[in-house]
Amino acid sequence: MAKEERKRKANGDVDFGSGPFDWKGFQWWRYTYVFHYLDPAFGYYRPYFNLNSHEDEKLNNLRQDPNFAEVELYRSPDQPPYDFYISYHNGMLRMLIDHFKEVFEERAFLEGHVPTNTFFTLILPKPLHHQLLNFINDFQLLSIRGLILEIIAIAQRKYVESVSFWERPEQQRIITTAGREAAQAIKLIDKIDDKAWLRGQRPAELLHVSFAFQDETIKISHPWLAKEFIESFKDQYDKFAYKNWRLDLERYPERFRENEIKAQFKYRLAKSLYNLLTKEGFFEVSDTAPYPNDLMLCIARIIEFALIPVGDFDETDDVKRRHIRNWLRRNEFEEGITYIDLPVDTDKLGRYFGDDLIKWSDDTKRADAISLALFLAKRFNLEHITVELAHIAQSLRRLTSAQGFQLLSDSRRGQSRFPEYNSLRKLIETLQEKRQLTSLSFRVEGDERQYQLEERLPLYLIESALKDYMETHKEEFENDIVKSTYNTLPDGGYQIQHHDRFNFPEERFSVRFTTAFYQYLLEQAPPADDEYMPSSRYYAIIAVMLQRTWFFYQQWDDERIIVEKVKRWHKSGTQPSTEQATEVQ
Repeated sequence: MAKEERKRKANGDVDFGSGPFDWKGFQWWRYTYVFHYLDPAFGYYRPYFNLNSHEDEKLNNLRQDPNFAEVELYRSPDQPPYDFYISYHNGMLRMLIDHFKEVFEERAFLEGHVPTNTFFTLILPKPLHHQLLNFINDFQLLSIRGLILEIIAIAQRKYVESVSFWERPEQQRIITTAGREAAQAIKLIDKIDDKAWLRGQRPAELLHVSFAFQDETIKISHPWLAKEFIESFKDQYDKFAYKNWRLDLERYPERFRENEIKAQFKYRLAKSLYNLLTKEGFFEVSDTAPYPNDLMLCIARIIEFALIPVGDFDETDDVKRRHIRNWLRRNEFEEGITYIDLPVDTDKLGRYFGDDLIKWSDDTKRADAISLALFLAKRFNLEHITVELAHIAQSLRRLTSAQGFQLLSDSRRGQSRFPEYNSLRKLIETLQEKRQLTSLSFRVEGDERQYQLEERLPLYLIESALKDYMETHKEEFENDIVKSTYNTLPDGGYQIQHHDRFNFPEERFSVRFTTAFYQYLLEQAPPADDEYMPSSRYYAIIAVMLQRTWFFYQQWDDERIIVEKVKRWHKSGTQPSTEQATEVQ
């Protein structure tokens, strides 16, 4: 059979298809779930119709299949009034978050954004859809039909993709031995530590390293080569989140804490369903009858629709009721924290940062701010100022949202400001629209002459440099470039008053915050006697704080890049204030 010739572009690369990205299609698949089933022949789960994400052609063909069902959740009418449906759907989202944020591990609170639904469309066989609708009707849950279907879909995906795998005995052994083996790894690295010489001791001699496989054991006896395996392992752990191999190895077992929680998934799901159905008034319970039979069977049915076994396959409903009742009695449910009251000394923080930052947070701290503060405290040994770091993080996140999007983003287009702002924006829009400059005039400090560039090459170099800087330093163009006053409002909103000029470089928030935070760290977390360059630690703390609060609009930049930006801002903030040296027209 002749090999099919691949279509290639002019540069020789294989042409996988070009054209604008289908964002609408991408979003549709993102919020669509295809129900699964257990394939007994292979022992793993498959999607119905063998349909995977982004298989649009197959999907269109399946829509002609009489056995195919495509179910829209939370559908609103095409014409107003919409108010009832908005309130109704928000009510179901509230129930989903209130009762299932723990079991479904909702990360919106840790990441600092508003939670939303996971699915809006379900694909499944019509007979299964009819079974689900009959179940919903039988238990009088029609008023939350969409919510029940979404809960089943989320639970099924979580069980199929991440829970069932860790229920296997061999994976359970990995979980239970993680702590012991991590301690052995720490002991191994300590053994080859050359610092023993400084203590007047001779380090232990490494004789060989052995790698045991199923079919053979490979032994490396050359001492230098054997040592390199361990040193490379240590260097790799030095690159992880805490930038400290020992801290990251000590927390290695925490990776499997998630898997321990997954092992409790069905119990926690049962409790979440119990809370939903009782606290929202769908089933009545009392102190004398907390686990009625019809409620237990309802929970069992939902869990089974999610492909989670409730006992053996052929067990009776009475046995399944007892299973659910025992799960609820024997397993405690730990409610997740989304916020907590953590008051701080705002007068103390105000001496460093001023009210223009500190007033943007109150005593109630969100989970994302607390999580970031705990991370900084652990990595940089700042436990004594953890609560203050949480206040700074929360204030920074909120103020940044008010100060951002001032020049590059579409959301600010059409807002007329002072003439020089409009001139700069015209320059930026020209580059964004891939149009070319035809001339550029400028004057230099101390020289009254006006210079002009018109040839293509110098203009091309200026365009390219500005484009590159816009891509890698978005915050310089977006954050607090216009002289402005920001005030919080009693209802939780904020008010912005823009003035008719740009900030001077040293007036920008990035410079003022970096300078203030550095001084705060210098006094509240002073260098140890043997710490010769504490600035490296302080710059890293500031960099992580800014990056994790989305100051840069993304979080994929290497930390070293952010540190260099922080250094530049700190230098600008500690030098005498100067105005622009060069005037550009």
